[in-house]
Amino acid sequence: MCKHPTWTHRVAPSTLEISEQEGRSEVSNCPFCGWPDARPFRVLSRHRTPEGETVWTRCCCGSAQVRSIDECGARIVARSRPAGT
Repeated sequence: MCKHPTWTHRVAPSTLEISEQEGRSEVSNCPFCGWPDARPFRVLSRHRTPEGETVWTRCCCGSAQVRSIDECGARIVARSRPAGT
């Protein structure tokens, strides 16, 4: 059973591409540059956890994101400002 029923994004762990779930297509964008969160510009690192995976990514504007991925999908749990701001 999914512990986070409010999550709306499904992510393939190997590609980090977010797809539609249950007819909804809520896709977020970077608040600094508008780049779609579904398409991370660069994957910096991946770390297996007991719950799934933690992935560090970087947006095209330089903002770093921490993504938590488990059987329910993925969500961005932290996001930095772009470098130099």
